[in-house]
Amino acid sequence: MACPKQCSNHGICTSMREAASLFNGYSLNRSVAYTLWDADQIFGCVCDVGFEGADCSQQSCEKGDDPRTEGGVHEKTEFYCKCGATCSGTAILRYKTNALSLSHDATASQFGAALMKLSYARRDSSVYSSGSSPVTVDFDVGTTLCSAAGTTAYISFNRESGSLPAMDLMTNLVASSSGTSPELFFRTTQIMTCTCTGACGGSLTLEMDGLFSADLPHGASESNVQTALKNLYGSINTATVVNSVNVTILDSASMCKDSSTVTSFFEFHADSGNLPTLSPLSSITSAGVISESAVIVQSTMRGTKENEICNAIGTCDYETGKCGCGDFYTWEDAYGGCGKPIVNTSAWTGIETCPGVVHQSELSLALDKPSSFPRLYYTTNSNRTNTGLHDYVWGAEFDLTPRNIVNMANVSAGALALDLSEGYAYFIDKKHRRLDRVNLYNVTKKKDWNANPYGGTVPYSEEAFTPQETMPPYGLALDLRWFKRKAYWTNPGSPGGTDGKIQRCTLDKGHISTLCTPEDLTSTITTGLGTPLVDPKGLALDVDNDRMYWVDSGVPGAVDGKVYYSKLDGTGATLLISANLTDPVNLALDFVSQMMYITEIHSSSSLYSKGSIIRTPIVYNATNGVKHILRSIDESQSLNTPLTTPEYIALDLNNDKLYFSDTSTTGGVTVSKIFWASLSNPATHGNFLSTWNIHNVAGLAWDNGHGYPDGGTPYYDCHGHGTCLGFAGNMKCSCQDGWSGNCNISSCPVGLAWFDEAHAADSAHRPVECSNGGVCDRGRGECNCFEGFEGAACDRMKCPSTVELVNGGPDTRELACGGRGKCLTMKQLAMTRRSNGDPTGPDYAPYGRMAASNASYDLLWDADKVQGCVCDTYWYQDNKWNSNLSDPTGFDCGEFTCPHGDNPLKPMVNITNGEEWEVQHVVCTASAGSFRLAFKGQVSQDVPFDSTVDQLTAKLNAMNSIGNVTVVYTVGVSLCHAGGGNIAKIKFLSELGDLPMMTSVGGGDAVAVVITEGVKGTKENLLCSWQGVCDASVGVCDCFLGFSSSDGAGNAGLRGDCGHTGTQT
Repeated sequence: MACPKQCSNHGICTSMREAASLFNGYSLNRSVAYTLWDADQIFGCVCDVGFEGADCSQQSCEKGDDPRTEGGVHEKTEFYCKCGATCSGTAILRYKTNALSLSHDATASQFGAALMKLSYARRDSSVYSSGSSPVTVDFDVGTTLCSAAGTTAYISFNRESGSLPAMDLMTNLVASSSGTSPELFFRTTQIMTCTCTGACGGSLTLEMDGLFSADLPHGASESNVQTALKNLYGSINTATVVNSVNVTILDSASMCKDSSTVTSFFEFHADSGNLPTLSPLSSITSAGVISESAVIVQSTMRGTKENEICNAIGTCDYETGKCGCGDFYTWEDAYGGCGKPIVNTSAWTGIETCPGVVHQSELSLALDKPSSFPRLYYTTNSNRTNTGLHDYVWGAEFDLTPRNIVNMANVSAGALALDLSEGYAYFIDKKHRRLDRVNLYNVTKKKDWNANPYGGTVPYSEEAFTPQETMPPYGLALDLRWFKRKAYWTNPGSPGGTDGKIQRCTLDKGHISTLCTPEDLTSTITTGLGTPLVDPKGLALDVDNDRMYWVDSGVPGAVDGKVYYSKLDGTGATLLISANLTDPVNLALDFVSQMMYITEIHSSSSLYSKGSIIRTPIVYNATNGVKHILRSIDESQSLNTPLTTPEYIALDLNNDKLYFSDTSTTGGVTVSKIFWASLSNPATHGNFLSTWNIHNVAGLAWDNGHGYPDGGTPYYDCHGHGTCLGFAGNMKCSCQDGWSGNCNISSCPVGLAWFDEAHAADSAHRPVECSNGGVCDRGRGECNCFEGFEGAACDRMKCPSTVELVNGGPDTRELACGGRGKCLTMKQLAMTRRSNGDPTGPDYAPYGRMAASNASYDLLWDADKVQGCVCDTYWYQDNKWNSNLSDPTGFDCGEFTCPHGDNPLKPMVNITNGEEWEVQHVVCTASAGSFRLAFKGQVSQDVPFDSTVDQLTAKLNAMNSIGNVTVVYTVGVSLCHAGGGNIAKIKFLSELGDLPMMTSVGGGDAVAVVITEGVKGTKENLLCSWQGVCDASVGVCDCFLGFSSSDGAGNAGLRGDCGHTGTQT
C-alpha cells in the first residue's frame, strides 16, 4: 500500500517497520520492533511540523487555551548537566523534530534564545504583547549550562498550551577533563498519593501507554516501587533511555498506610523530558472496600491548560492553516489562533454571543451570522429627578427614530458604559453619587431571539452597584475580559481641589444582592506620580497593555489639564500630556490607529473661546504636541456652529465615525446635541440627530452590533449543533454528540488505522478517524476517502471495479469485481476457503499470529478491512455436462479460465487399462427415508432410499458441480438395503484427476451412508491439456496444430480442452 498523494510534499513516506523504529520527538515518539506481515507492505505519511492528515494535505491551525476558562498551568521541563572540573563540547537537544546545539557554557539567555529560533517558537519575543517570552530558561546555580557541581536548567513554555511533546537529548558531546563521565539527563517528577481511611489492603498496577508495571501490594516499599517503575520504563521503547528512577516515600515504610495518606515522589532521569504521567489501576481497599480514588498520580511539570484548535473559539481553515475567529476574538501570536479578545476601542462592550450564529435556513452552508444593527446609546436628564436611557438603531428599517427604552425615576445620569456580555448598562448616578446599572436583556434579545424589543412595555431592572460617595463620580470604564471583569471610575471631588479619586470594583455575573466594595487606587497612583489628583474625569482602558488612561481637568479655566496613565492596579502612574489642555473632560482610545481623542471644554482660555476635539497618538510625542481637529460644526452648509462644551465621546470604527455630545445654554435655555465627525477626515462632520429634540445628554456608548440578530431573523448559535450556555457559562457551547469546539468541528467515523506508529512491539493499527485512509471533513463529519478505500471510515480496501453505462448511457454505474465476482473481506474470504473444490472452513492465521485451529480471525486487524474479489464459479450450466463455461479469474475477475483436460501425449499410467476415471462407492443401509449427496460445495436434491439407478444418476447429473456420471448397482434395483450389501458405483466422466470424496447430508438415524473411493482418478487435469495456449481475455484455448477439443477421454468432444489428437469440423 503506497503513501497517499506522495504525502502532498509535506511529509516523508515510511513503511510500518520504519515508522516503528524512527523517533523524532514529535509525531514519532517510540522506537520499537515491528515485524508482522505488513511491516514492509504498508506505507504511510509522517507529516512535517505544521501539516496533518493521512496525506499531509492539511495545514494545522494554531491551538491554545480557551480564553473563556481559567486555571491550568504551562508545561515545564528540567534538564541537568554535570561534567566535572573542566567542561568542553556540546549537547544536542531536540524539540518537535528540530535539533538544538548548545555549548557546555551556554547561558540561560542563550538557551532561551536558541529555543525561540526553532520553528515552533515562530518569532522574536518582541512580538509577544502579553509581555512574557513564549519560552524562558533559568539555572538553579551558576551561569552556564553545565558545571562541576551540576546545573539544572528550568525551561518554562509560556506560550504553548496542553501537554507538549517531550524534549530529548539527541547527542551528548560534552566531555570533562577530570576523567569522569559527564551526566546529562532530563528530570521528570511525579507525585503519588495513597489514601486509606481504614485498614489498607489490595494492590495496584501502574500503567503508561498500554504497558503495565508488576503488581504492587499496598505494603510495597520504596525499593519495590522503584524496581517496578524501572522495569516498566525500560520496556516502553528503545528511544527513551531511563537512566535511573528514584522513589521517595514520605513518613512511611510503604506506599500505603492504614488510616493515612502517604505521599510518594517519583523522579526519573532519562534522555527524554516529561515522561507520560502514570495511571494507577488500583484495587487498594480501606477496611475491605475498594476505593477508586484511593491512589492519584500527578505530574509537577505537565501542562494542563487547554490546547484546543483555534482556542475552541474559531473555525480552522485547513487549506491555509488560519483560524476564522468571529466577532469577538482574533489571532495574535501571544494568544494563539483565536485567543485574543477584540478590543478595538477603549469602550469595548464585551462578548455578546456564543460562537457560530448562523441562519436557520442556511445552516448547511454555514453562512455568517445574520445582521445585528449597531446602536448608539445615550442618557438624557429631563430634570434633576428623571433620566431616560435611549438608543438609536443605525440602519434598521424598522426603527428609524431614537427610542426611550428605559425611564428611571429619581436618577440623574452621567457617563455610560455597556456590558453586553451580561446585558447591562452601567452609568454614573450623579444624584445618588454612585454607580448604577440597568438590565438590557430585552434590548439585546438574550432571552428570545424573535421578540420585538420595543413591543409593548419594556421591563427593566435598575439597581445600585456601588455605595454612595461624598461627591458624585464622573468617568466610567469597564474591563470585560473573562475573569478580570471590573468597573473603573473617577471622582473629581471638589472643583480645583486635591481630593480626586480613582476606584475600581469587581463586576459580578448575576443580580447584585449586596453592593460591591470599591478598591481605592488613589494612594497607589499619587505615590507613583508624587502629586495628588486634582479633578480626574474621563477614563479609558487599554486592557491589552494593562493600562488605564485618564484626564485631569485641573483648576477650572486654567491651562493645566493633563493626561495620565498607569497600570490597571494603579502602579506605574505616569504623566503623559501636560501642555495646551484647558479643562479636558473625556477621552477615548482607538487601538487600530493607535490614536487618543480628547474632549476639551475651554470654559475660560486665552487660546480659544469655545470647546474643542483633540487628537494625539496614544504614544504621545511632546515635540509634536496635541492637535485640535474640530472646534466647530457646519450643520447646514451655511451655519458654522462653534463647539461649546463637548463632553461625552464614543467611537464607531466600523463606520469611521466619532460621536460626541455638546451642550450650550442661550437665554436660559439649555440645548444638547449629538454630533459626528469622520475619524479619517474630521472636516466631514454633522449633526447626528438634528431632527430630534434631545435634553441634557449625559453619556454616550456605542454598540457595534455584534450581538444576536435584530427583529425576527431566525438563527442558531453554536452552529446549530449545540446549546449556548450564556454568560453564566462563559458563552461556551454545550455540543451535541459528535461535535466539538464551538460545535462546528465534527468528528468523523473511526476505524483501525491502515498506517500508524506501532505503540509497542508488533502492536499497531489503533482506532483513528477515517482509518488514516482518508481526510475528515470537519464541517460535515464525513470522511473523504483516498483512491482505493471505501466505507464510512475509509476502513475497507476497495475491490477492483469497472464502470459500465446504464441502459446505454449517459449514466454509469460501478461494478465491483467487474460484475463477475463478489467483493469480500479477509474474514469473509476465510469462510470460502476450498481444497480441490471442497470447502475447508476458515483458516486465516498470517505469520503464525494465531493457531490454524483458532477461528477467531476477527481479532486480526485486517479481518474486516482488506477486501478482494472471489470470482464467480459458473459450474455446468443447464445440467449439460458439455457446456462448462469459462470461470472469471484474476484479482479483478477481469480474465477467464480456459478449459482443462487430459494430456493426450502423456504415457499411460497403466498400460493395460490406460488412465482411469474416478469411481466412488456408496453403500446405504436403510429401509425408509432419504438423504442428500454433496460434492465440491454443491448439494443434491433429496435421494430416496429406494432410488433406482436412473433416479440416482439424474439426481447427480442435476448438480452444477458434476458434469456427467454413470451409476451401476451391484445388488438389486434399490439404492439402499436394510442390511446394506448394495454398492452404488459412481463413475465421473467429466471431472478429471483424483477427486474429493462425496459426502452424505441428512438422513438422520434411519439412514446410514458410507462413501469410499473405488478407483482413484488418474486422468490429468491440465490447462488446455498442455496442447494449447489459453486466451484469458475470453477463456478459450488456442490449440496447437494437430490438436482439438476432446470429450475428456481423448475422443473428439466439446470440452474445448485441446485433449483430442486430430482436428474437428
